[in-house]
Amino acid sequence: MWLITGIVLFGYAVGEILDWLNLKHSKAEIPREAEGIYDDAQYAKSQNYHRVTARFSFITSAFSTILTVAILWFGGFGWLDTLLSANIDNEVLLALAFFGGLFIASDIINLPFQLYSTFVIEEKFGFNKTTLSTFFLDKLK
Repeated sequence: MWLITGIVLFGYAVGEILDWLNLKHSKAEIPREAEGIYDDAQYAKSQNYHRVTARFSFITSAFSTILTVAILWFGGFGWLDTLLSANIDNEVLLALAFFGGLFIASDIINLPFQLYSTFVIEEKFGFNKTTLSTFFLDKLK
C-alpha cells in the first residue's frame, strides 16, 4: 500500500514541479524566433491563458491525487472489485467493467472542473464555442 501511494505521490510531485518550471519560464515578451508570427496582443493573450489554465491544473491535479490516495487507502478499488466479481465471472469482462466503472465515476466527479474550464476559463478568453446542451450531449456520446 505504501509503495503504490508513494508512486502516486511521486508522479504527482514530478508532474507539478515540471508544470511549475514550465510556467515560471514562460516569457511575457515574444521570443525572437516567433516575431512576425504573433502580434504582441495575441502572444500576451496566449501567455495569460497558459498561466490561468496552468494554475487551474494545479488545483485539479491536487484534487485528483488526493481522491485517488483516499480511495486507495479506504478500500474503494477493492470494494468495486468485490462488487463486480460477485456478478461477473469472465475475467476480461470483469476488467472492462472495473475500468469502465472507474472511468464513469471519474468523469462524473470531474464534471464541475470540466464545466468551469469550458464555461469560465475558455469563455473568458473567447475560445468557447460550446453550448451547455452540446457539452452534455458530447459527454453522453
